[in-house]
Amino acid sequence: MNKSLLRQDGVADSDTSLDTQSSTVTFKKGKTIDFGKLAKAVDSAGFKASEIKIRATGTVEESDGQLALKVSGSNQTLPIKGDAEKLKGLTGKEVKVAGNLEFHKKP
Repeated sequence: MNKSLLRQDGVADSDTSLDTQSSTVTFKKGKTIDFGKLAKAVDSAGFKASEIKIRATGTVEESDGQLALKVSGSNQTLPIKGDAEKLKGLTGKEVKVAGNLEFHKKP
């Protein structure tokens, strides 16, 4: 699994635990991560990517009423959903967030 993840552009390190059936991936600064490709890398290693949990530091941005996190050290912006109202007052400030990344496979 680690080899498959490390082949992905932007992945600096990967640590996989078969006991917990999870991998912790560290990304290279300044790189945009394609989470769909990351999930495919897991699948191609013979496992199933069922959930991607992320922890990131970045600046809260608002555009057209939608909140997003501009990830520090990269040009990547991730949409904020769910409890976004809690972060609305932090627009323009740097925060640390943890959450689940949703990605949808095409039918």
